[in-house]
Amino acid sequence: MRFATATLLRTASLVTSITSVVAISLAAGAPVFADSVTIPSAFASTEGNVNKGFGAALTYQVVYDSSLLTGLNVGDQITGLTFRLNGVNSSSPALLTQNFDVYLGPSNFAAGSLSDSVVANQGTGTVQVQSGALSLAANAFTDTGGLGPNPFGQVITFNSSYTYTGSNLLLTVSSTAFNANILLDANTGTVGTQLRQAFSYNALTTDLNFLNYTPITQLQVERAVVSPTAPEPGSAALLLSVVGAGIFVAGKQWRRRYTGVS
Repeated sequence: MRFATATLLRTASLVTSITSVVAISLAAGAPVFADSVTIPSAFASTEGNVNKGFGAALTYQVVYDSSLLTGLNVGDQITGLTFRLNGVNSSSPALLTQNFDVYLGPSNFAAGSLSDSVVANQGTGTVQVQSGALSLAANAFTDTGGLGPNPFGQVITFNSSYTYTGSNLLLTVSSTAFNANILLDANTGTVGTQLRQAFSYNALTTDLNFLNYTPITQLQVERAVVSPTAPEPGSAALLLSVVGAGIFVAGKQWRRRYTGVS
């Protein structure tokens, strides 16, 4: 009887091991969760020191040093962005433009060294995440009446996502003119950023810095749920084979001892 009890205990332990392996594997495939990250990160709850007009046809590039992207993790999927109104402004009217293109990727040059060539600044792995017409509802950007920075507005959800690689980040925005203009919260003089701009859609070159008025931007991201590391498929299969063999052998031993049948 003691042998049978020990065998059952060993079998229960093996079953527990199998359950753990299955649970870990399921956790590894858990869904992502959404989050938001302000860039530069220092302005999440602090208003910028200037404003930037938003509504004219333009192409701008801004590079952010990795030290300003503390809210981003390697592997984060960037799925959209938004801005906020500057200071005390009326809430925004309905906004419409025929073309609003966004590119994300690493920069070939650090802040302070961007060239005047839009394409030359874009590093390997740059992705066009947004294209086509853009429509923003009335009051997409609202004003709080001067009580701290205004809230971020309606999210511009991308057509496709960009996976952050942990390097610096180059944001390229190119837009035809909107039907109206608004003033966005922005900052100038932030160490680790540089902005270049041209007043035309799909421009190939940009003016030097153009006052470096960088809009305070909020990125929408999706992150994988942190979970225990699952074993490699081959390791899991081997483990299950060993467990199965152990149960089989234990069963045969019990059967031989108590029934005399091999």
